[in-house]
Amino acid sequence: MYNITAPLASVNSIELLAPCSFWAASRNADEHSVAASFINLAYKMGTKNLPEGVTTKAFTRQQLDRLKIGAGVKAIPWGAMQISLPPSTLPVQN
Repeated sequence: MYNITAPLASVNSIELLAPCSFWAASRNADEHSVAASFINLAYKMGTKNLPEGVTTKAFTRQQLDRLKIGAGVKAIPWGAMQISLPPSTLPVQN
């Protein structure tokens, strides 16, 4: 289990994404909001600190696929622009 009281700087940023018993994803969550949160997280962590040098877009898609949501999401509104995401590895549900 992770030490919740540890300063954030002492915790590996990738550990924060590890599955924990106190974190749960809702299958009913707004997929665009979740994707925007992952984009925001990637920028806060620093894009150069992403695992294996993946891009922010690829990181966001990987996390959505890991949560098994957002298969049909192709772009995320980000201010006045749209951020396009790579295709999902999940089947699109109608």
